[in-house]
Amino acid sequence: MFIHFLEKLSRIKISINGRIEEDGDQLINTKIFWNNFTGDVFLYKRVFFTKLRKKESALLRIQSEVYKAGLSIKHRDILIQEIENKLLKLEFLRYIYNTEAQKINPEIQVHYPYSIEIYNKAFFWVSKNNLKEQYKISQVIEFENKYSKKQLLSLISLAKRECPDIIFKFWKFSNFSHNAWIIYIPNQKYYNLQNIITLFFHELTHFFRSYNGERNLGFSYQFAWYSTLEEGIAIYNEYLYGNKICKYGSFIPYYNLCLQVLLQDLEDEEKKYKIIEILGLKWFSIERSLQYYNRFYKYCQLWWTHLFLKDLIYYNGYKNVRKLLRQDKDNYEKIMAWDIWIQEFWHNIITPDNSFPHTKFFNTMVREIKKIL
Repeated sequence: MFIHFLEKLSRIKISINGRIEEDGDQLINTKIFWNNFTGDVFLYKRVFFTKLRKKESALLRIQSEVYKAGLSIKHRDILIQEIENKLLKLEFLRYIYNTEAQKINPEIQVHYPYSIEIYNKAFFWVSKNNLKEQYKISQVIEFENKYSKKQLLSLISLAKRECPDIIFKFWKFSNFSHNAWIIYIPNQKYYNLQNIITLFFHELTHFFRSYNGERNLGFSYQFAWYSTLEEGIAIYNEYLYGNKICKYGSFIPYYNLCLQVLLQDLEDEEKKYKIIEILGLKWFSIERSLQYYNRFYKYCQLWWTHLFLKDLIYYNGYKNVRKLLRQDKDNYEKIMAWDIWIQEFWHNIITPDNSFPHTKFFNTMVREIKKIL
């Protein structure tokens, strides 16, 4: 019965982590508006809110069924928590609509009834307190762009032989990404070693978590708050296997440093300059650094200090994963088995019995990447 309800909830998709696309002076949030939005934000609001109401009604029906179903307390509480999290995301999308619409049409008025900090804590378990820590940037490794697309394609062919279900696609954006079992790769002539390590160990960790989840659960489901462990284990694998290939170094919380800058009383241009400086150490181009500058202001007005702090999950997640792995080395397979967060993790709701042999895959890719060095 528990799995039955999870499957019903899996059909109600509510995501808040869209891209920010620039269109002239406009900044378009792809989770609220379609790409290259050209409509009337006043008229579209009715359409968008109608979609939200339909999802809300479906969730409330399932909530009522869960209370009546005679489930164990453990299973009932997890399902209710999942439903409440989805309802909160719907509330957030309503709350934030005018903020994102104003970035398309400046005539829109924005009123904040209460702080965005509520949502930072609810969705990502972070707050401005997480930015009080002082961070130091150690020696940064320089990686040359010396690997051709042909060399990358040979590594991709090997990866697909090891796991035929991986789909790789080249796209126009400057970042690597994973979405719905597809790994997206910037379309370039040359790549550096850091690009290659990110692709095969960070992004493919995201792939294997989703892939294993469907193999172990029988369908795709991303639990509430899964993203903290998601990013933490991806960073862990990136640095674990990266250091088997070269002196890859240790993880530096660049985004935490960027957000600290945005909270300072500085002119806009000075903030941009500092962001470019920090992300340049992460091998980001000026163009990509400025894209991240806009991304940091996702869901809040430009130049405000009421920031949406989703990007803090990278460092927090990494610390959480390392703590779990110190407690028990078997926790690695549990984290890699599906898109979970702590409550589901501790209750062992789903076992990793049918996971793909991802460790063997990663070690194979280490050997092959070292051959091209």
